[in-house]
Amino acid sequence: MRLLTLLLVPAALLAGPSRFARLGEFQGQVEVQLTAADPWMPAERNLPLTESAWLRTGAGARLEIELDDGGAWRLGPDSLGEISDYTRLSTGQRITLLSLDHGTAYYTGQPHGKDVTMLVMPGAQATVLQGSRVRQTAQPGWSQVAVLEGQVRFSSPAAELDIREGATARVEPATPSRFVLEPDRC
Repeated sequence: MRLLTLLLVPAALLAGPSRFARLGEFQGQVEVQLTAADPWMPAERNLPLTESAWLRTGAGARLEIELDDGGAWRLGPDSLGEISDYTRLSTGQRITLLSLDHGTAYYTGQPHGKDVTMLVMPGAQATVLQGSRVRQTAQPGWSQVAVLEGQVRFSSPAAELDIREGATARVEPATPSRFVLEPDRC
């Protein structure tokens, strides 16, 4: 028992206070799964969302998630996304990982201090470097990141580079050694 206590104390010291996002405006059929063991349930405005919450939209539906750092993540029709990591370290640093399984999502926000915000989709991820608006698209066979404003660090198995406003990066997860960068296309 003493050994277990010694192992758990450092983990407790590294964890900061819990973080909560909230489900803002939504239209149409929107469902939420708060943890993997929970059933899908209809969305409710102002519902607190924590790490591991899944959200899905039906045809013609949309939703907005308000993040505790002032950012927002919006899912379009026929989309499935997860708040994969939503941690505050004991230093106060916030780690935000938003995963899009399929569909279209828009992120608007700005990292503060040493905070980290990452947008993930099949085959690629984008780390927000400054105040940005980013569109993520994940479809069967391809994923795309379009930087509408600001700058992100794009990462895939084939490349890691900073992309700026107006640029779009596209990957095909089945062909990880390839990516396409279109500098003036959003």
